[in-house]
Amino acid sequence: MNQPIETYGSSMRSLAEWVAELEADDRHPRVDIVVGTAIFWACSLDEALRDRHSNYTKLAAESPTGLVMLGLRFARDAVTHGFVLCAGQRGIEWPMRYPIDYGPNVWTQSDRILSRWEPRGKANNEGGAQLSAYRQHVERRPAGEPLRAALSWLEEWRSVSAV
Repeated sequence: MNQPIETYGSSMRSLAEWVAELEADDRHPRVDIVVGTAIFWACSLDEALRDRHSNYTKLAAESPTGLVMLGLRFARDAVTHGFVLCAGQRGIEWPMRYPIDYGPNVWTQSDRILSRWEPRGKANNEGGAQLSAYRQHVERRPAGEPLRAALSWLEEWRSVSAV
């Protein structure tokens, strides 16, 4: 029998609060901190589930919400190992790139993350499954959207993992 995850309930409640906070204010002034905190906890639960359930990785790869978790792991690794901000104002887009405080909070473009993430993370993630999942399921989306999908995915696993 798999050992339950003692913090599952409290982690999920906190994650739900952070997601609601981001969804309530699409220009949240501390989006970087709220997103960073949320992805740490979501990825911690994700890793605990991988360790406890042999079919978890396979099922995650077959599910759109499970793939969001893979993309969020890319973001979490960028924050942890590269001190990169993964969410901020959308800004005006053309070829111009300088930060302009305009629009809702969104997840940062992966190329921008990689350009600031030196050296280990970039080498380990360019062209990998995490980067691909980030580009497909997380990048440029409103800050709360991928976290809402992660919350949904983790909720599916609550009954088999919570105390």
